[in-house]
Amino acid sequence: MKINNLIDYFIPTKYLENLELYRKSQFIVWLLFVFILLNPLFALSSAGIDSNIIFYISPLFEILLISLLFLFKYKGSFVFVTHAICGIFTLTMFFLPRETGGLFSPDMSSLYIFPIFALVMGGIKIGLFYASVNVIIMVGYYYLALNNTSFYLGTLENISNEYFFINLLMNFLIIIFLVFRNENIRQKLLRDLTEKNTEITQKNKEIQQSIEYAKRIQKAILPPHELIAEYLSKSFVLYKPKDIVAGDFYWMQKIDGKILFAAADCTGHGIPGALVSVICNDGLNQSVEEHKLIDPGKILDKTRDIIVHVFEKSEEDVKDGMDISLCVLDQQNNTLQWSGANNPIWIIRNAEILETKPDKQSIGKTDKPTPFKTHNFKLEKEDLIYLFTDGFQDQFGGKNGKKFKLANLKKLLLSIHKEKMQKQLEIINQAFEEWKGDQEQVDDVCIFGLRI
Repeated sequence: MKINNLIDYFIPTKYLENLELYRKSQFIVWLLFVFILLNPLFALSSAGIDSNIIFYISPLFEILLISLLFLFKYKGSFVFVTHAICGIFTLTMFFLPRETGGLFSPDMSSLYIFPIFALVMGGIKIGLFYASVNVIIMVGYYYLALNNTSFYLGTLENISNEYFFINLLMNFLIIIFLVFRNENIRQKLLRDLTEKNTEITQKNKEIQQSIEYAKRIQKAILPPHELIAEYLSKSFVLYKPKDIVAGDFYWMQKIDGKILFAAADCTGHGIPGALVSVICNDGLNQSVEEHKLIDPGKILDKTRDIIVHVFEKSEEDVKDGMDISLCVLDQQNNTLQWSGANNPIWIIRNAEILETKPDKQSIGKTDKPTPFKTHNFKLEKEDLIYLFTDGFQDQFGGKNGKKFKLANLKKLLLSIHKEKMQKQLEIINQAFEEWKGDQEQVDDVCIFGLRI
């Protein structure tokens, strides 16, 4: 039988599949084998010592060490074996140096070795325990050496060279085992860490590429700024996703000479919100392109039906959807139709905000859905229209880390309503960044502004 097979025989089966535990078990078994082989030599080398106690207790040690091999195989407890090995050798330190030269005994070196072994194999608490016990033993022998020299039965002159050699060899082998085991563990952990870092880096790269691709897809469904400028020359869109992709989106269509535009907030943000936004954006497009709807209330009704139908295919009860503020602008007649789901519309006229409340229901599955109401407005020259989601007013910041709130947003818009639309965009964006400061952005931000 090969030595490795013999070592593996005494390793608990449950540790064979775990490389770290397997190596730790190997160390325990190897160490016990070394003790078992050197113990008889240790006993023979003590023949020159006046006291024969070492010679007589050596067979007992041999039995205990062999028993530990089998106990470890069937019990599989590192803590138990660590206590057993350290306990056996610590107990011998209470009497062995008395036979072999006291403080100058070669056995005293074991007092330094086994606490290290206990620390490596059993952890900090066990290591500190045996370190404390061994310190007490050393202090005790030092005290006896100062006050009662007759306590020692053996002197260094009576100790054979073989005894010195075997003792030092055992301690040397223990140190070598500890050093090599820790080095093996360090190398393994370093390899594992390198592999994990490489794997994580690759995964992060793939995720980042996927998110960037999702960003391009989401950007493709958003109306380009050139199109917005063509249809609504005096307008701006402030669009600040919390993450790379967003749950908020802005939307625009031109149907029968009328401009349809909206600011929408879908459930969540980041990738989940972006997925919902694609579904909701498609629902709006279907409502106006396939179903030929032009009334904003009916558009929202149909969009809700489409979204609910999409999510009904899921085995789970999905209640995701969107809040939206949707306008239909007739530039020839200077009229505006509007409908909102949880998001209002603000019209600034003569330095006053005219707010129209939305329907208190989302575009999605609700317990008691009702038709969305369409509101009609006769616009005047220089009227300002603002559609927005809740990201701006919900942003924490300022000196006290509080929300910006709707009241402050109203004050901000009123204070800049005479500015050109591009200037308004710059001021609003700056106000948001200054308020946010070092705080994390809490949600996506979308504000659509238009001057008539």
